[in-house]
Amino acid sequence: MNPAPSKTGSDSTREEVTRLFEQYIAAWNARDFHKIGGEIYQPPILVYDPNGNTELASAEQIAGLLQGLRAELDAAGFDHSVLRDVSVRDLGDGLAFASFYYSRIDRAGAAMERDVLASAYIVRKTPTGWRLVAHITQST
Repeated sequence: MNPAPSKTGSDSTREEVTRLFEQYIAAWNARDFHKIGGEIYQPPILVYDPNGNTELASAEQIAGLLQGLRAELDAAGFDHSVLRDVSVRDLGDGLAFASFYYSRIDRAGAAMERDVLASAYIVRKTPTGWRLVAHITQST
């Protein structure tokens, strides 16, 4: 019988997935939605939220969704996001469950909404590195 997956994953998996989220935040702050859609995510992406499930079939659809979200945040005074922490659960065979915790900072330098927000993902190891393959929305 195999042991239960590590709560934090192997050190290399955690480091690699953390780098992926660092790249995500950097691209988000730079408004590089095409990089996120084409290099961070691996379409098609399934998004699971309380209102139902959505499939984003292409990098262009992902970029369009993120661009719309960013426009809404910018209109509300958003400036940038800061990565706070990453939690990784290595599921084996090139799959992991990961959450990243972040803050949205407004133009005055204060946290918007709650101090720390969370996003959860299923992450897959590909020949080019770890990629996000599903997004599970989180309220905290």
